[in-house]
Amino acid sequence: MSAALRTAIATVSVAALLGVWASPASAAEEFDKFAVESVSASLSSTQAGKHADMTLGVKLTRDGNTPYALVRDLEFELPPGVIGNPQAIETCTAEQLGDSSENSACPFESQVGTTLVRVVQPVPGVFKEPIYNMVPPKGTDIVARLGFIAVGWPAFINIRVDPVDFGLVATAEGVPSASGLSEAVSTIWGLPSDPAHDEDRITPKEAIFGGAPVGGRSITPGKPFFSNPTDCSLDRSVQVTARSYQLPDQPSSKVASFPPITGCGKLSFAPSFTTALTNPEAFAPTGLDTELTVPQDESPQGLSSSTMKSARVVFPQGIAINPAAADGLEGCSEEDVNFGENVDADCPDAAKIGTIEAEVPALEKTLHGAVYQRTPEPGRLFGLWLVADEQGVHLKLP
Repeated sequence: MSAALRTAIATVSVAALLGVWASPASAAEEFDKFAVESVSASLSSTQAGKHADMTLGVKLTRDGNTPYALVRDLEFELPPGVIGNPQAIETCTAEQLGDSSENSACPFESQVGTTLVRVVQPVPGVFKEPIYNMVPPKGTDIVARLGFIAVGWPAFINIRVDPVDFGLVATAEGVPSASGLSEAVSTIWGLPSDPAHDEDRITPKEAIFGGAPVGGRSITPGKPFFSNPTDCSLDRSVQVTARSYQLPDQPSSKVASFPPITGCGKLSFAPSFTTALTNPEAFAPTGLDTELTVPQDESPQGLSSSTMKSARVVFPQGIAINPAAADGLEGCSEEDVNFGENVDADCPDAAKIGTIEAEVPALEKTLHGAVYQRTPEPGRLFGLWLVADEQGVHLKLP
């Protein structure tokens, strides 16, 4: 690293600590010009269930090379069906990512893509940086986290689940202000171990100063990280919302079309369902244990199994329910369950009539929850809620 560049990085680092950023856009009317200028979304293949590479781009308004305001948050609302599996890939800790390009040391096995970023500090220009699968913080609604070095500073992309349509919401929160980020084009790899990515397996230091080996780096073959949706009937889109440090209460949003998904007829879907009574005696009260299994294809070159849309169970003749039989049994309303909200359900304990367990490949552990009796509604005297509030997921299925 040249002495001039070391001085530049040191100067900007001190400025960042002091909250100082020199910009010609100093007047409030210039800050008002901050907006999302354009958004793009593409796939390396539109085959349903394929482990394709997804590229998302966003460009912010700027005066020449200088953004009108400093971006604080960039939120990408991905369409339902776009899924990833962070458990299939090695992770990187915040300590390994480090606080600069100089001391960043995430394992190459944890790299899941690259991002092209346009910055004004510490060196103006466009740089290709590696993106890593990070360890998400515990006890939050963040189900997964990605991280990269924004040329000179660490940046994190927190991924949450939309409680309404279960789409993923990826947010770069607290973007390093000193970088002056104005444009980013990020590619998430469907199969990170694919030899096609060997040339892009680099360190943050190499991203700035070069030095990656000729021919790239190969890693041990592994599982897919990202999969295309498995429904070919929907028109999908991606919405990007940007907020600035100067005017955080004036967000700017723009929508781009997501590529149409094709080839759903090639997908497999072979669920199985079993039931067992807890008491086989005739005319006796009994519980019911059920198990629904949807086999998943996680092979590198395979296609993801079709996602289940709904399930209907018809009980045999003679099975009966009596909600009023249990003394003190209550109901849980839509308001109690906080339907469509990223918060825990607040159903009364007296409404609980069972438990659920769900094995989800993308989650670290088994998802545990409860079955609650729903409050009666016109035309529906008896219903249930399936509820699980764990590991950042708020599942409320009527």
